[in-house]
Amino acid sequence: MRFIKYLIYILIVAVFQAVILPKFAFLGIVPDLFLVSVIVISVLQERTNSVLFSAGAGFVQDLLASGLYLNVIIKTLVSGAVNYFKEDFNGSEYSLAVIAVAVAAPIIIIGEWLALACFFGQQVSWSYFIVRIAVGTIYNLLALPVIFPLIKGLNNDER
Repeated sequence: MRFIKYLIYILIVAVFQAVILPKFAFLGIVPDLFLVSVIVISVLQERTNSVLFSAGAGFVQDLLASGLYLNVIIKTLVSGAVNYFKEDFNGSEYSLAVIAVAVAAPIIIIGEWLALACFFGQQVSWSYFIVRIAVGTIYNLLALPVIFPLIKGLNNDER
């Protein structure tokens, strides 16, 4: 039953990410709901479930993306990192999710920019790059208070 719930959740997030959020983009920047969801699942679930969810969510995001197609790898690595650090984390689950989003979002944006610059030779202005990091991270942090209780509710239904 949990698999069906997560599958429906991923499909709903895909619709929001691909159809609804681009209409409200600021300078072409939208939150990465898949990233926030992967982090929350990684905080709330055990390692195996979170890595499987991350790979599935990354795959769906790759199907919707027009670009690098690295989301399966990126989301799985983020999930692994969160799982690694949560073992020794002493704060609340929500605090860990906030820290993970605040750290992962800029790292992923920088990694995407480096990949575009190195592999595709795209030039990006430094001012836009800095704005993209700041706005993208803030958007992801603003999405967290909505996504965290939603996923926590999905998890609590199973217990």
